[in-house]
Amino acid sequence: MAPTRRARPRAAQRAAQRARSAPRQARSASQILQEPLPPLEKGPHTTTSSAIHDTIFVGKLGVWSGFEASVRQAVDHRQWANVLVPHVQTSEYVHVGDEHGVQGRFEERVGQVLSHISNHQPPSFEFGDSKCVATTALSKTPDFIVMNGAGNSIIVGEIKTPWVPAHDIRRAVHSWQMGLSDNHLRNMLGQVAKYMDLLSLKYGVLTTYDQVLFLRQAVVGGEWTLQISPVKCHDDTSNTATVTVRECFWHVGQIALQGAGFNRTIGASFQGQIMPWKIN
Repeated sequence: MAPTRRARPRAAQRAAQRARSAPRQARSASQILQEPLPPLEKGPHTTTSSAIHDTIFVGKLGVWSGFEASVRQAVDHRQWANVLVPHVQTSEYVHVGDEHGVQGRFEERVGQVLSHISNHQPPSFEFGDSKCVATTALSKTPDFIVMNGAGNSIIVGEIKTPWVPAHDIRRAVHSWQMGLSDNHLRNMLGQVAKYMDLLSLKYGVLTTYDQVLFLRQAVVGGEWTLQISPVKCHDDTSNTATVTVRECFWHVGQIALQGAGFNRTIGASFQGQIMPWKIN
């Protein structure tokens, strides 16, 4: 029997969606940053298997304290240039069914928009693929990087599909926060933590598009730590209590421009500490 295809949305729903996403006048950079990301348009058939690598983060985990408050403060106190971002659609029409599709939508909705804004609101950073940066440190390819004006990487990121249960970032973080188990979170963090370590980068990102986790290497009380932000969701809004995904990326990009390097092996305080990742 042929597989059942997902029914198309009703005509009325389609009409309403088209009305919402009709081309709008160009909006300011701050307005675009404040907008949530539109939900992905999942295809009728998709991948089903986990893409988590057999790499486990085994270092110390910590909380990136005050993350959202620092984003809110930075965005609110920024003197925004009079930059207009033209015709950013507010709905998705491209169907996705695998990681490459999700990566493409992420680059369009986050990478392209943030790179445009940053180029007109210096200091600037730009998104790209890992081949844009010359390095011999990696045997595998990260899904995206953020680089400075000199073409050096300042943030490294990994993208997974949001519909595979094993990729649920929020559930893994919640399990760790509740003291239940950190095994799955450490497995999810292994790949991007390895990239951060090999590239000596302070900042990293793990995302499924639907959920985003920002990572920072830090020294806390003389001990090397990988800190994680609250899990941000694509539909988070901008108000006094929370911030959007784009606002978070803009802020992390700005602080990464001020200093992106991190070498945990330098200094006596790091001697004898456990490697941050291992291969099963």
